[in-house]
Amino acid sequence: MKIVLGKTQSEWGEKKSFLQTWEYGDFLASIGRDIKRKSYTLDNETIDIQQINTGLPLGKKTTYIPHADIPASHIDGVLDDLKKEGFAFVRLESLADLDLSAYNTRKTINRQPQYTWILPLEGSMDDLYANMHRKTRYNIRLAKKKRVEIEQKNDYQTFATLNALTTKRQQYTSISDTYLKEVLELPHVYQFNAIHDNDILATAITLEYKDTLYYLIGASSDEKRSVMAPYALHEHIIAWAMERGLETYDLWGTAPTGEKGKENTLCHHEYCWDRTHPLSGVARFKAGFGGHLYSHPDAVDIIFDKTYYTLFSIYQRMRGVRIAGQ
Repeated sequence: MKIVLGKTQSEWGEKKSFLQTWEYGDFLASIGRDIKRKSYTLDNETIDIQQINTGLPLGKKTTYIPHADIPASHIDGVLDDLKKEGFAFVRLESLADLDLSAYNTRKTINRQPQYTWILPLEGSMDDLYANMHRKTRYNIRLAKKKRVEIEQKNDYQTFATLNALTTKRQQYTSISDTYLKEVLELPHVYQFNAIHDNDILATAITLEYKDTLYYLIGASSDEKRSVMAPYALHEHIIAWAMERGLETYDLWGTAPTGEKGKENTLCHHEYCWDRTHPLSGVARFKAGFGGHLYSHPDAVDIIFDKTYYTLFSIYQRMRGVRIAGQ
């Protein structure tokens, strides 16, 4: 296998996932991440991998590879190279299932959403309305009747204010302020805000890549919940994406599928999930717009130093560390 460092941006080209693009790697580097890019060639087939390296206690290091497009023919060569580079373990989120039975692996939490909600932007807007749940259509009409307006404006302070309320209400840890400030400066990143009588009630940060618009993160106010601002917000985003000729709206994270009829299972618009899942409310909201679930493979840690990995895992549990996305 031939391994090459130092490709140029033009040589890197398009990738299946925006997380493996040159531009996104440069963005992560700008906020302090240690980015490394490699190209692997085997039997005249070349793949590119962008990895995020992190130093660990006791002088060790690990690397994280998000949404990697690694064919089965290349995986042994890639992992052999990473082992030689001295990583204690590799955290891998592959776009396709890989046979890793020859390696010491452990399933871990996906940093990127493992389950995402996909809305194909097919036909007309009327066709999409027809495929929505009736309650979603009703809430969109209600928001419009209440004169909820939508603006497109990248404004970190607006997002930060609503995000603080959302994280407190839902009791989760948000992506860092540094990340949010810088991501809003990127080309092809668009923020939409829902406004009612000069009050900003909901906001969404989206990213356009190839034929898809990704809903990366959103936030909402505790006030005026009855005007249904988030419904108007996403209806506008969907229409905007269709006008741009995009083919898919990826609403990002949702709850995994649950078995219909089982205890704790909720169903809405032909989709079922566990009501105790942290994204239960999100799942109901997103499913109402129509579309379907998409499941990524499990994230895995590929362990090269078993003793260190065991000690590090105990250390992380004692610290109560939670994984943040992206």
